[in-house]
Amino acid sequence: MRTIQARKAFINNHPKKLEIARKIIEARPSSKIITFSNNIKMAESIGMGGKVFSGRDSKKKGRTTIEEFSKESSGILHTVRKADEGLDVPGLSVAIILGLDSSKIRKVQRIGRVVRKEGDKKAEIFTLVIDQTVETEWLFYKDFIE
Repeated sequence: MRTIQARKAFINNHPKKLEIARKIIEARPSSKIITFSNNIKMAESIGMGGKVFSGRDSKKKGRTTIEEFSKESSGILHTVRKADEGLDVPGLSVAIILGLDSSKIRKVQRIGRVVRKEGDKKAEIFTLVIDQTVETEWLFYKDFIE
């Protein structure tokens, strides 16, 4: 069991994902960006001046974080699973998904945070996976792509 947990932690916190996420963020300085991580450690590690929104926050602090971020025209919101469903943040134009799991619903919900009809807004979605891991299987579920 420890080996499986260690492997999962390695995949979820892979340093290459951090490197690529930071490059994506740097290339979009005027965008409103949301990142989705599978754990707080990864969300906090991305940095780049973003706000972290997680289940570790009190309801009041979480609400304040979202309200402040919603008012900004650009910036980064680093999230952990708490933001997968029901979060409404207007103006998001970029999503960076740093970890997948087998939940098809979670994938669709994450994408839905950014893909919303808001004028002529365009959305970019980046899903970072480690090749030759279970993540690639989850990414290419046939019924998800159709």
